[in-house]
Amino acid sequence: MPEVFDRLRRVAVDDILAAWIGGVGVLPTVSVPIAEARGAVAAEPVVAPRPMPATAIALVDGRGVIAAETFGASPYAPADVSQSLAVRAGDPVRLPFDAVAVADDVTATAAEVAVAPGTNLRRAGEDALAGSLLVDAGERLGARAVAMLADAGVDVIAVRRPRIRVVASPNAAAQPAIDLLESLLGCCGARLHLVQPDAMAEIGLAAVDLVLLVGGLAIGEADAAFQAATRSPGWRPIGRPALRPGETVVAGWLGGTPALIVPSRLDDVLATALALACPLLDWLAAARPVPAAKTLPLTGKLVSAIGMSELALVAETGDGGGFDPLAVGSLGARALIRATHWGLIGPESEGSSADSRFAAWPLPT
Repeated sequence: MPEVFDRLRRVAVDDILAAWIGGVGVLPTVSVPIAEARGAVAAEPVVAPRPMPATAIALVDGRGVIAAETFGASPYAPADVSQSLAVRAGDPVRLPFDAVAVADDVTATAAEVAVAPGTNLRRAGEDALAGSLLVDAGERLGARAVAMLADAGVDVIAVRRPRIRVVASPNAAAQPAIDLLESLLGCCGARLHLVQPDAMAEIGLAAVDLVLLVGGLAIGEADAAFQAATRSPGWRPIGRPALRPGETVVAGWLGGTPALIVPSRLDDVLATALALACPLLDWLAAARPVPAAKTLPLTGKLVSAIGMSELALVAETGDGGGFDPLAVGSLGARALIRATHWGLIGPESEGSSADSRFAAWPLPT
């Protein structure tokens, strides 16, 4: 009798994603401190609560002056600026002062150079006016966005953030795979929590959006991750993704929660995360679609097999004018290290010829 694993049918990547999306809903909104929002997806538009900067700011050391009072000033006919204000770079400059004269050109009473309004100042509201849109709903909050929102005075933000359970034995063999998953899925705003296979029954699936079971170098009938999933109440397999790398990955459900049984080989982890986990997490968080960051001509051909979605790794050329093909489907260590971008070649394609334009996304470092 064929083994259970061998009876699992091949299923297109898009069909697995469609099955999952058809069985789950968009995540509810939660409010988090802005310092904890990195990687999450904004659930609502965020506007500036006040002008940025709130007051004009000096950009150099010198004296805040009323620009009109310096009109015609020169070393031979200094302007009277006895009402000026000593300032350091970064100090607020309040009205009536509307410019800053640099320290070499001004004393406490006289300016030797005329300055125009706004000279050496960042005006109040120059970065953003109060009420202006800073982040729209569906935008992912990177480090720059979080820093700017904090600077704007945003303390709490409404986000959607997926919750993931990683089921794996705490051993040296599985740790690189767990670390890579954390890096890749952390870019989707997910928080990973590790549990051991013998604690599967303790996972509260109602509070989990994706379960990742990390197994051996390849998944088979006797693999601990496969056994942990298939012996769990509510396990429903969808099938094995028609994906390379990832030939022995298994997709399914644990109760109403999407689940993936993933080998600990790093190329399988990379392909599974990019082709299946990240698109699901983006949908759950209602993230805006991100267009391919680069479309450049290939310096060589990419050959793919019909019927399988295959992960292609490329490296941007030194002059930034093209992509060097590194590997398709079977990814060696050198390709995994050198790659700067990735693309997924669909099952209907035989690849791309040299000089054809290839759309690729940047790989997380």
